[in-house]
This record gives sequence, C-alpha cells and structure tokens, in this order.
Amino acid sequence: MADPHDTSLHPCARCASMQKTCCQRAEIVLTRGDLARVQAASGRDDFYAFKAPGDPAYGVPDPQDPHWVPWTVRADGTRRVLHKQQNGDCTFLGAEGCTLAEETRPLVCRLYPFTFTEAGITGVDSDYCPTKLLAPRGESMVDVLGMSPVAAERWRKMLYEELRHESQQDVHAMTAIATGPLTIGLTYDLRTDYAGQGLSAEELAEFDSEATIDALEGTLRELGHAVVRIGHLQKLLLALQQGARFDLVFNIAEGLRGIGREAQVPAVLDAFAIPYTFSDPMVSALTLHKGMTKRVVRDLGINTPAFHLVEASSDVEGVDLRYPLFAKPIAEGTSKGIDANSKITSPAALRATCDRLLARFGQPVLVEEFLPGREVTVGLIGTGARARVAAVMEVHLLSKADQDGYTYKNKAEWEGRVRYSLATDAFAQAAGALALRAWRGLGCRDAGRVDVRADTEGLPSFIEVNPLAGLRPGVGDLPIMCDLAGMPYRELIAAIIDSARVRVALRS
Repeated sequence: MADPHDTSLHPCARCASMQKTCCQRAEIVLTRGDLARVQAASGRDDFYAFKAPGDPAYGVPDPQDPHWVPWTVRADGTRRVLHKQQNGDCTFLGAEGCTLAEETRPLVCRLYPFTFTEAGITGVDSDYCPTKLLAPRGESMVDVLGMSPVAAERWRKMLYEELRHESQQDVHAMTAIATGPLTIGLTYDLRTDYAGQGLSAEELAEFDSEATIDALEGTLRELGHAVVRIGHLQKLLLALQQGARFDLVFNIAEGLRGIGREAQVPAVLDAFAIPYTFSDPMVSALTLHKGMTKRVVRDLGINTPAFHLVEASSDVEGVDLRYPLFAKPIAEGTSKGIDANSKITSPAALRATCDRLLARFGQPVLVEEFLPGREVTVGLIGTGARARVAAVMEVHLLSKADQDGYTYKNKAEWEGRVRYSLATDAFAQAAGALALRAWRGLGCRDAGRVDVRADTEGLPSFIEVNPLAGLRPGVGDLPIMCDLAGMPYRELIAAIIDSARVRVALRS
C-alpha cells in the first residue's frame, strides 16, 4: 500500500492509498473511441458495461449541455460505462493509480477535475480529491494533479466530437434498419449440405429443405428486400472474411455439433456487429438445453413438471419422481428421441429407455413426471414487453399416431397421425399467458413457440420452448397456427422482420 504522505508519489496513487478514488466513486462514460483506444492498449474487451445511471438525475437533459444526455443515454435508459470490479475498483486501478497511460485513458477521466459542457470548460470540481492532504496550502488541484487547461480543452473537444459522430452513425443505422428495404442475408443448414456424411434421417431432421429457403427468400423479396443466400456457419465465416456485410441476417441455422450449436451463428454475427433475427447466443444455448431451461422457468415461478437429469446409467438410481415418467434427450429438437417408449411406467423401463437414449444421442436424458392432459403449442411474436401471443394450437393425436406424446414420427408424418386446431377456451388463454411469461423471462426474441401441456389438475405446465421454430409453410407448427389464426405466411415473416427492426433501433 502506498504511503499517503510520500510526496514523491503521484497524487492519484496517494489518494488511492487512503480512500475511494474518483474512478471508484464516479461512473465513467465511454465513447466508442475510448473503447478502441483502451482495447488497443490493454488487449482486453471486458472493461465496459451498459448500465442505467446510478443517479436518475443524470438522465435528465441539462439546459446548459442539452446534447449530453441524448448522446450518452441509449433508448433503453443505459449508458456505456467503465466496468467496476466486485470491490468497486475500476478495471484499470492499480496500487499506484491508473495503469493506463494518459493518452489511452477515457476522455472523461483525462478531463477531471475540470467541469465542462459542449460549449467549453466551465470550472474545476475536485470533490473526489482529499484536498486537505494533497493541497494543504490551498493550491489548485489542477496544479497538484499536473493538469493542463490547454490539454483539457483539446480533450473536451475530442469528447464531444466523438459523441456527436456516434450519434450521427446511430441515426443512420437506425434509419437504415427501421425503415425501407434491407439487404438481408439468409443463414440456414440444408439437409443436402450434409449428405454423404453418414448422418441418419433423424439426425438431419432439424435441418431445412430447399422449399423452406425458397419460401423465405421469395417472401422477403415480396416485402421489398434484397436477399443474399449465405447458408451454414462455414459459409457465413467465409463471406464475412471476404468483406460481405448485411443490414440484417435472417438466421434459421440450427448448427451441427454441440449443445451450443444454435448459438454459433448468432455469436459470429454479434462479433461482426451485424443484426439478426431471433435469439442471442446466451438464449440460444440455454434453451437448447431442456434441463437448464426448466431450472430457469422454475425459478421464474412458472409451472413445469418435476424432473431429473440422467447423465449416466448409474444416475437412474437417483430418480425420485412419481410414475408415469417421460424421457427425452436433453438437447434435441423436432421431437428427436421421442417415441412410443418415451412414456415410462416402471423402474425397469426407465433404465432401458435411459440407456438407449444415452447410447444413441451421447448426451444427458431429461426425465420428468408425465403430463396427462391436453397439449397445445403457443406461437409468440415479438420481444420483451412487445411480445404477444399469435395463436394457441391444440395437438390432437389420431388413432394412427403414437399416443401419449408428440413423437418424432407424429411430427414428421403428421398427416394422418395428427390434427391441429386453434384453441381459444380458458385453458388456451391460461396456456398463452404462461407461455408469454416464459418467453419474456427467458429473453427469447422475434418469434417462436412454447409447448404446454395440462398437468394432473388440468393446469397448464411448461414443456419446452423453441426460439428457432420451423418456418416451412404448411409444415412448420408456427406457420400452420398463424395461418389458422388468419395470419398468412407473408404477414408472419413481415412481423418477424418488424420485431428485429424495433430491437435494433432501440439498441442503437
């Protein structure tokens, strides 16, 4: 620890040895220029966050500096600020003060203790400084800190120029995304892309057909947009490396490998600052893992059946649930792994089913108490507070169908096995409300589905969420239910684009 009386030390180091410094107590607003300079100097990108001002008064425009709030506070009420460690220290606060060289420090840090507006330097405010120690003879803190009014004025101009430039960039980006035609890239995984790799029909089930991509491209062009077919992750990476950019990417890529496979394309697009439809990497990875999703849903207070994760055959002994049970792979879609044997009525059947699924899919098995009642799937459109229930569709299993569940065969060969109908009664309304709570609580975006089934008391219970729903007309559950509700395919795709536009505009 530095000695506060050691006058050979920089005043900031002496201050840091005896109290919280200005960089600990203040919220340091960052420009994008600050981000670039600090990142280049430190090699880090974890030093900032978006937070609402600690003092709500900071969000109120000052007549003496009218552009400060509009240029620093985003539409969601947050500002880009220097991240603080758990103990309150700035990321770059060391034992002897700031570890950044002066020319790379955030501009507002360089300006302290000067006060300023867009019009110029207005004075000095050294409230954060222990002036009795650092300036015992009444010296100016500007002199004690070695501050130059000339340098401060240069930095002040630089600060407002960067904020103004950011604002102009954001306005252009918001205008481009919020109105008018867009250049839209399409990312997807085609079944034909993986032909010859030894994958079974079931393993390819989540991937799309040319018919789906044709329908999407045609509809987007009808809506006035230019469309560029990209394809799977590797093709996207190649296109980006070659300099391709898009106003928006319509992403339906499922990914090939890993529990985080649906998060891969969103993560790449985030890295390149390209907006896209549907959920972000965190939500995409979370919701593919059915067990983790149910833990979050349960924490949100949403009804969902009791469950147990079986990661190895030995875990079956620890399953303490009421029979009958239902078992399925932890991270598959399109009802993969669900068949007539998924409903389980005995410990022996539980072990056999879990062993079979563990061997077949190489991932944990979700075992949950069986829901005996009506099954519906709820279509949702929008994000956050703007999300709404588009339709609630009931799944009726016909005599030819596997009973007790929406199995892989029932879904893949639904004609003759399944009948769909809109549900509008009290149960459907309760299911829609539950689905909307889950959708918002999980952070899902733009459009998707939540599957709901009635429990032993007839109450709706969360089964799972699909934030990347199938969009083939007449085949995907979401287009089917929207069509039944009077929303044609073109209107559905337009609503997805509109939701993404609003998100991007608000983020800017």
